[in-house]
Amino acid sequence: MLATPIVVSLLSALAADAPGPKVAVMYLYVHQSTVWKMASGKIITEVKVDVEGVVGVEPNPRDPKTIYLAGKNPGKARVELTDKDGAKEAFQVIVARKVSVPLGVPLTWDWPAKQPIQTVAGHDPKVVRALVDETAKHRLRLEPLAEGECFMTLTDPAGKTETVGVLVRKPDRLLEVGESATLQPASKKAIRSAVVQDERVFQAKLLARRLVIAPGATPHEVRLEVEQGNPASLTVIGVAPGLAQLRIIDADDQVHVVWIGVKPKP
Repeated sequence: MLATPIVVSLLSALAADAPGPKVAVMYLYVHQSTVWKMASGKIITEVKVDVEGVVGVEPNPRDPKTIYLAGKNPGKARVELTDKDGAKEAFQVIVARKVSVPLGVPLTWDWPAKQPIQTVAGHDPKVVRALVDETAKHRLRLEPLAEGECFMTLTDPAGKTETVGVLVRKPDRLLEVGESATLQPASKKAIRSAVVQDERVFQAKLLARRLVIAPGATPHEVRLEVEQGNPASLTVIGVAPGLAQLRIIDADDQVHVVWIGVKPKP
């Protein structure tokens, strides 16, 4: 039996602007994806989005009761779903940039919009203190105070806003820029592959008879695949201040996650 086809389209301007009940809010990061289903739990037959280029919507060929949502670019979009019986459900998706900060390491972060930051609102002051740099108004100084995650809204002088998510986490390993460390999986097994979440923060090196280095699922992710050899460890080198994840997959396909923090040189 064939599944009911799903229709994905843009909401009309009238529908997007029409008054109605408040909708739920979902946060997604750029390049992050998730699976979503309606409260009714029924097959989804139609999806409408009011803004192009912010959130991607794809049907799930394995389960017509769910869809894939993916953050494409910073912004806001209203998503309206219709199930096979005509029931509708709407929610707002806020797609945010993500800034990861190692606990105890104040960092500066430049707003990619390159606009002066007029106000910063909404963040949790228990997690991070965010201050605009007085000498470079497009730059924030982020002072991490406790492990956690929060979202803040930046506003430029023209009133344009953007949501930014801040993740604060105690790193498993803290390096200075230029410093290196040798790591191995907790299992002590040989390393089959490794994934660097953000090569702008740190790089990884594996010694193997044959190694393939390939792009990952996101723009700054890198995969290292061992095709020949049985390396027992790898080396990580701090590149720039920040926090990023390293995933090591051993010979038994067990995944070992290590959070690498990098701090500026004193």
